[in-house]
Amino acid sequence: RGRGPARRGGLESGSERRYPNRVLHLHQTAGGRRQEHPFLASNQADGLRVLHVLRDLSTSAGGPAIVVRSLLPELISAGVHCAVATTTVPGDTKVSGEEDDRSALPDVPVHRFAARAVGKYWKGYSPPLSAFLHSHLRDRRFDLVHIHEIWLYPNYAACRAARRHGVPHIVTVHGEMDGPRLRSKRIRKWAYMRGVQGGLLRSADAVHALTFREAEGIRRIVKGARVFVLPFGVDCRVADDRSGLPALYRRYPVLRGAKVVLFLGRLDRIKGPEVLARGFVRACRRHRDAVLLFAGPDYGAKAHVENVVRRAGLSNRVVFAGTIDGPTKAAALAAADVFALLSYSEGFSSSVLEALAAGVPVVISEPCAFPRIADEVAGLVVPIEERSVASAVERLLSDRELREAMGERGKALAREYSWPGLAARMADRYRAVVDQRRAREGGGTAGG
Repeated sequence: RGRGPARRGGLESGSERRYPNRVLHLHQTAGGRRQEHPFLASNQADGLRVLHVLRDLSTSAGGPAIVVRSLLPELISAGVHCAVATTTVPGDTKVSGEEDDRSALPDVPVHRFAARAVGKYWKGYSPPLSAFLHSHLRDRRFDLVHIHEIWLYPNYAACRAARRHGVPHIVTVHGEMDGPRLRSKRIRKWAYMRGVQGGLLRSADAVHALTFREAEGIRRIVKGARVFVLPFGVDCRVADDRSGLPALYRRYPVLRGAKVVLFLGRLDRIKGPEVLARGFVRACRRHRDAVLLFAGPDYGAKAHVENVVRRAGLSNRVVFAGTIDGPTKAAALAAADVFALLSYSEGFSSSVLEALAAGVPVVISEPCAFPRIADEVAGLVVPIEERSVASAVERLLSDRELREAMGERGKALAREYSWPGLAARMADRYRAVVDQRRAREGGGTAGG
């Protein structure tokens, strides 16, 4: 392969030829033979061709991966051809790179590249990814690049490659420029923002914010950024799938017949699991049948939560289910009486939307940036303080009629954020960005 003429623009002429054995996953045929996806094999494909770039696609990676997995099938239905370029960091216990992406995105070519050891300091550092981006963008295999997250190497590499080869690109910040997140490692982040990230965002054709508050923050920090606001969506069918309930009860018998308070997300201190645990301990003084279910990967906060409940003698009333998805996640939502998320910083939580869609009343903090929950009385918005959390949880657990009424209002609210409608709006944004670039360059309009 190395001696013969390379296929121009194909993967072998880029990352495979320069970095053999570094591509961990490609789109494959049913027989297992590696093959470029049909729309990548030709630059004459009908419709808009969009490459999504993110650090990791596994569900344990959190929000961006979950969003991409939900958004892409709907974009395809809206006439957009999609592909993914991502990385995996060997030895990273927080993010699994071993998932079979074909099962989650069967109609999408997924290109996964190994990251080098320096990725410990610059997450997702991968020369093979960079080579792939330059090869495919140089040859116009994509009409637009949608880049997810900031600070990470894949964001840097994709922005640089898109700018170098004149390919329009959009950056979704995913809440990473919210105040508390900027204050975390603030010296390093501000230096990187001034030296690198700010310029990347200013050069983007569009910067995607999830809320108006986030958009204001981006504009304040990055003068001249072209920002638009579009929330993420939810699969409203999550309320219809109860097939996983028997298995969930068999695995965690303490949940059967209990009043369940659900936390769905990574156990990161910025998500407030510790203050939720302290509030739950207080609520248990009145509700002896309550159980707290944590569903999500540990990002360092699990030990703190365990210490809180162990000192209160309630370890047998708290369940750590780890990362859950599909029918198991739907079962956890079906079993829940209350959903709680007390984040110190949040972009636009997909788990809150899923709880609303499942008809579960929610208790959230103000930084979750979802004021419509209070406006529509679909839940309670509380300060991040254990007494306030305990009072809200107690109130909902004590009043079944209130829970049911809030749940119905939550379902109605969630329907406004269904993925098909929001994906269609994102597809329109893609076409507008491409058309604007082509108009400046004297070309035609986007297909689709």
